[in-house]
Amino acid sequence: MAIDVSVQICTYNRGARVPACLDALARQVWPATRFEVVLVDDGSEERLAPHIDVTNYAFPLRVLRVPHGGLARARNAGIRAAAGEIVLFIDDDTMAHEHLVEHHWRTHQHEAHAVVLGWVNHVDPDDASPRRRLRLADLSTSFFWTSNVSVRRQDLLAAGLFDETFTEYGWEDVEFGERLRDLGLVRRVNRRAVVSHVKRPWRGADVPALLRQAEASGRSAVLYVARRPTRRARLATGVSPLRIAANRLLEPGEPWYRRRVDRAGERPLRRLDWIAAYLWTRVAYFRAVRAALGHAAQDRA
Repeated sequence: MAIDVSVQICTYNRGARVPACLDALARQVWPATRFEVVLVDDGSEERLAPHIDVTNYAFPLRVLRVPHGGLARARNAGIRAAAGEIVLFIDDDTMAHEHLVEHHWRTHQHEAHAVVLGWVNHVDPDDASPRRRLRLADLSTSFFWTSNVSVRRQDLLAAGLFDETFTEYGWEDVEFGERLRDLGLVRRVNRRAVVSHVKRPWRGADVPALLRQAEASGRSAVLYVARRPTRRARLATGVSPLRIAANRLLEPGEPWYRRRVDRAGERPLRRLDWIAAYLWTRVAYFRAVRAALGHAAQDRA
């Protein structure tokens, strides 16, 4: 029987999380013979093999290992390997609700060329239940968001796949979405196609990694704007003179941000501590933006 949907998951150094993601897919009502899972390991330092037994699952499961090169390259490897008519992207820290594949497939039957976005329900690690509690993080106006989105494989190929010059965190999916939009694809939202995204509250000890991620996102934002020098891209990324200048007003607060975060330690960040951490990541993001813009200007000179 032909494969209808290829569910693609990319992972990097998070092998311990993958079994829960796969176990949720095993509970799909859609026949296991009609969808597959393509799991792409983006060159993790620890191999996935100790965490995964492919014989545990009724659906076909293929594990691809590629040299570490970022999400764009890993996703392209998965798209090329996919056998399904539809490619459904989810993250390795999401858990699919039982009708996820079914709802994505059925929406595509009503649209010849569509980007189908499902609902991402953010939950705490100790409450990954299917109950939906609306949070601001659940709302997205993105055209293409790889936490829960599906597209016909032929349209992904026609758009030229992900831009592999994006090697760091962030914006590669937004840039690719713009090219899908250029092809005339329409955005359809199916709120019954749900994944729970396990989102642990920030702790003080998490902030150094969050700062590094923000810096990487800032560099990727500059690359995105270089690829798509549009008003929409500048509004989304904040890569504009006014936003960059406004962010400088936050920089004198860095000693205060550091004190609040250091004092929190392993505790979940609440109220002022969370605000301090968030503002600190904004400073790191825009500092990286300025540095990347400076490097780009030097390269042009």
